[in-house]
Amino acid sequence: MKRLMAASACAVMLLAGASTGVASAAQPTPSPASNTAVVCDKSRTTVLDGIKPFTEELDRAGVAATQGDLAGADRLVRQSGTVLMQVAEKLRKDAEPAQSAELRKALEDVAKELETLGTGLTGVGSLQNFNTKRLEVLANRVAEICQK
Repeated sequence: MKRLMAASACAVMLLAGASTGVASAAQPTPSPASNTAVVCDKSRTTVLDGIKPFTEELDRAGVAATQGDLAGADRLVRQSGTVLMQVAEKLRKDAEPAQSAELRKALEDVAKELETLGTGLTGVGSLQNFNTKRLEVLANRVAEICQK
């Protein structure tokens, strides 16, 4: 089950890195006519709030797997995927009022990738294929937009 713990740790680090990209959006300098700062701040909060339950579920899955409860670990990994899908849904709602079409699209892209990652978490074995490289790229794009 070392593989599960390594995959969980990797997933947490990468999502935290992605959220840091979104988190850096808290200090944007948008034009006065834009609501970019508000949308960026809201999306940052959504991602940061979503990471905690995601990592908690993966931690619990690791404990269950270490204790030999593979069925429980599978269930908890699936639950962590559900958390990512919930974050994706919230990000889509955060993006709706964005006056910047570029920001709205970037947030929707992040949401789509979170949803893809979430649906891919079907059990312990799926952690081997959990790849957040695209999420990192998309989150960095949001950060760039929010820093303008």
